[in-house]
Amino acid sequence: MQQDVDDWVRRSRQVFDQPRPSKFTTCDCLECRDHEILLSANDVDTIRQEEFGGSGLTALRFSTVQGQLYYMPALVRTCLQTIGQGVFLEEFLRFLDPASSRQKPLLDHCSLEQRKFVSELLSCLIETRSGEIDQDGQSDEMLACFEKWALD
Repeated sequence: MQQDVDDWVRRSRQVFDQPRPSKFTTCDCLECRDHEILLSANDVDTIRQEEFGGSGLTALRFSTVQGQLYYMPALVRTCLQTIGQGVFLEEFLRFLDPASSRQKPLLDHCSLEQRKFVSELLSCLIETRSGEIDQDGQSDEMLACFEKWALD
């Protein structure tokens, strides 16, 4: 199982190989400044699930698309390491859901290769980790998210 996690994270690093943004947020309100500090103080290797937040409050939801793309390997890692624990899958799917975006959806900014990666990841999770997805109460959300990312 750990080998699968490592393989997906390695692939995500290749597909989402983004330069680190010089700034992660565009707003100067107090909340966004806090998110900027958090995101700037970490990188793909150091940011943890606790720092992503939850219930839609994650700092990345206030980030620029460049920041979201930069942190995608960390999101993949966190999702795979915590699936079935009820702590992150909902937030991960909400992050990927175009309907919940505060700005132009991440999906619209991804290359074909990046869309294919996300689609393959979600498909793999549906096929191999359905019990854990059920434990997290995210079966319907996972299928809906997959349908949005799937390539025709």
